[in-house]
Amino acid sequence: MPSRAHRRHHAARTLNVFTAAALTAAVLLGTGCGGEGGTTPPPTPEPPAAVATVELAPAGTVELTVGEFRALVITTRDGQGRELVGRMVQLSSSAPAIASVVSGNPGGVTGVTAVTPGGAIITATSEGRSASVAVNVLAPAPADVSILNAQWTQGTQAPDGSIPMVLGGNAAVLNVLLSSTSRAISPGPLVLTLRDESDAVVRADTVSVAPFVGEASWRVPSAQFLVPASELRSGLRWRLQRDPAGTASDVEPANDVFPRDSSSSLATVSLPTIRLRFVPIALAAHGSVTGNVDAVNLEEYLPKFRRIFPMGELEATVAVPFATGVSFGAPPTGGDAGFWVPLLQELDLARVADAGSGEDYWLGVVPPPAGFTFTAFGGFAYIPGNTASSGPATRTGAVVHTGWFTNTGQTADLVVHETAHMLGRRHAPCGGASGTDPAFPEAGGLIGSVGHDVFAWASGLAPRAASVSASTGDLMGYCFPQWTSPYTYSGMLRARERTITALAGAIAANMGRRQPVLVVRGREEDGRLTLLPAVTIDGFPTPEVTAGVMVELRDARGGVIARRRGSLQATDHGRIRTFTVAFPFEERAASQLSTVTVRDELGRKARLERRAVGVRPDMEVLLSAASLLRPGGLRVRCGSTEASALVVQEVASGRVLGATQGAELILPTVQATQVTVTCTDGVHSERRSVGADALRAAPLFRR
Repeated sequence: MPSRAHRRHHAARTLNVFTAAALTAAVLLGTGCGGEGGTTPPPTPEPPAAVATVELAPAGTVELTVGEFRALVITTRDGQGRELVGRMVQLSSSAPAIASVVSGNPGGVTGVTAVTPGGAIITATSEGRSASVAVNVLAPAPADVSILNAQWTQGTQAPDGSIPMVLGGNAAVLNVLLSSTSRAISPGPLVLTLRDESDAVVRADTVSVAPFVGEASWRVPSAQFLVPASELRSGLRWRLQRDPAGTASDVEPANDVFPRDSSSSLATVSLPTIRLRFVPIALAAHGSVTGNVDAVNLEEYLPKFRRIFPMGELEATVAVPFATGVSFGAPPTGGDAGFWVPLLQELDLARVADAGSGEDYWLGVVPPPAGFTFTAFGGFAYIPGNTASSGPATRTGAVVHTGWFTNTGQTADLVVHETAHMLGRRHAPCGGASGTDPAFPEAGGLIGSVGHDVFAWASGLAPRAASVSASTGDLMGYCFPQWTSPYTYSGMLRARERTITALAGAIAANMGRRQPVLVVRGREEDGRLTLLPAVTIDGFPTPEVTAGVMVELRDARGGVIARRRGSLQATDHGRIRTFTVAFPFEERAASQLSTVTVRDELGRKARLERRAVGVRPDMEVLLSAASLLRPGGLRVRCGSTEASALVVQEVASGRVLGATQGAELILPTVQATQVTVTCTDGVHSERRSVGADALRAAPLFRR
C-alpha cells in the first residue's frame, strides 16, 4: 500500500488522492521467427485528455458534530464531461485543527473528520482544477446514557420479567438494556451489586459495555451478567449502576441506576430435587435388543433438559434393564400406540414394587430394532390430571434412545417433552401435534419471547448467553428447533411447586414394609374398557382415590372381598387412559378370590371381569450358561397353557426385572442372587423364589 504524502503550507493539510491506477504501455511489434519482412512502427498514442472539472460530493455546506466522520466522493472529468480515472487529486483543509481530511488512497475511504467546533473549507485539486465544500463543525449536544430495563433469566423469561429464578440448579443471567442520546460517547462500565438480607455485599460484578450499535433489545442486550448457581439464594437484593466513578459525560445521573429508587429483591423459588430414572428397555420380542443408556452416555440425554427445564437440583440415574414382551411392530414401521401404552403399563407394574417410585420420573429408553426405519411416535408419557400425584400411571414415560434419529438432538428434546407431559403439559399447536392445549397463547405454537442459552455460558461452552429467536417452536410441539415458552415453563414450574408437599405423602406411603399386593391394570379407549391380567407381586398398595373406575375382587359366590377405585390417567397421544390399582393381598383373600371386575367411572352395571380358570399355572425356569451371580441371560417360561402373564422380581431389592402378557420372557442380563418368578392365569398367581444355588444345581426347574 503506497504511503501517504503529507505536506503543510499556510496551516493547510493537503493529501494526494489517486482515484485509480492507470498506466499506458507502448505495444512493440516484431517479425515472426524464421520469416521475412521488416518492422512496422507502432502507432503514436493519443495524448491523455486534460482534467476540465473536479466534482466534490457532498456539495454545499456539510454540518458535522465533533468526532463525526463524513465520506467524500471526488470525480474528475474532461471537457466532454466524461469521467477520468487514474488522475492525481490533492485534498486539503483550510483549518485542519477544526476539520481534518483523510485520504483513502489507494482504495480506502476518503473523507473529513470533525475535530473541534468551527468552520473549514475542504478543497480537492487535480491538474489545476478544483472543487470545494464548506464544513461547519458543531459542538456535541449534551449526551445522556440511561439504563432502560433489566431482566433475570435462566433460559426462559416472560415479557414482564415475572418468572423467578430456581435455586440449586442453573446459573442466572441478568440482561440489561441501555439507551443513549449520542452514539459518539462510551457508555462506560456497568456494575451489578448483590446484597444479602443483612445488606452485606455478596457479589459485585463489572462489565464493560460495548459502543452502541443499533437498538438494544432482549435479542441483543446491551450487557449481560452471569451469576453462578452457587451464589443464588433467597433474600438477595440487586442493583445496577452505570459509570459509578463518573468518568463519562452524562446529563441525567438519576437514570444511571436500576431499579431507579432502590435495590430490588431477586425473585427466587426453591424446588425439590428432580429425579430422572432412565430405564433401559430390553425388547424380548426382538432378540432382547436393549436401550442404549448408561453412565457413559447419560449426558447425551440431558443437554436440552439442563437448558430449558425449571430444574433446581437434578439427580439422573440409570436403572437396571427392564425386559418386556411387548412388540415394537413389524418392520420397517413400528412404534405406534399399540407398543407404547402396554410398555408404560408394564413399567407401572415395576413402579408398584419400587419404594422410591413416588419421587422419581421414569423414562424408559427404547431401542428400535434392526430393520425399523420409522416410528409412529418417538416417545410416550402419561399426562396426570393431578400433577402432585405420584406412583403408577403418573410419572412414567419412554423415549427412543439417542443416536437413532436423523435429527441428532431429537432424543434430548424428547426427554424434556415427555417429562413436561408428566407435569401436566399438553401439546403446543406446532408441526401437526395432536391433543393440543387450547389455552396455548402463541399462534403456531412458537415460544413468542426471546430465550437465552444460560447453561452454555455457565458451562464454558459459549462466551455469552446467546439469544434464541421468539419464532422458535415450543418444546411441546413438533417444530424444530425447540425451546421453552414462558407459558410452558411457568406451567412446569407451578407443577413442580405442587410436588413439594405431595412428595412427603408419597414417601410416607412407601415407608412401610413391602408386602404382597394384587395389581389390577386396565385401560379405556373410546369408552371401551380393557382389563389386563391381574398379578401378585411384592410391592406397595396404591393410595385410595375418590374418583375413577371401581375395581372389585369377588369370591365364587359373587361376594365382594375388596374394592378400590383407580384413577384413569391420560396419555399424550390419542384418547387412551389407563389405571393401575394395587390391593393389599393376604393369603386368605387369595384363597377366596374367584373374579376380578371393573366398572367405569359412572358405576354402570355393565362390567368387565376376569375369572380364574381353576387350574394354577405351572412354571419352568431356564438359566443361560452364566449364573445369576454374573451378568447373564435368564429365560422364564410358564408351563401352563392358561398362563396369561409373568413377572420376574429381584428378591433383595424388590425391583421388577421384567414383565410380559404372555407365557415366556427372556431377560438379557441378570445380576441378582435370587429372583421371584410369578405366573398368572389372569386372577390367580403362582409365585416361586429361585436362588442362584438351586439354578446352578438344576438349570431346569419345575413346580
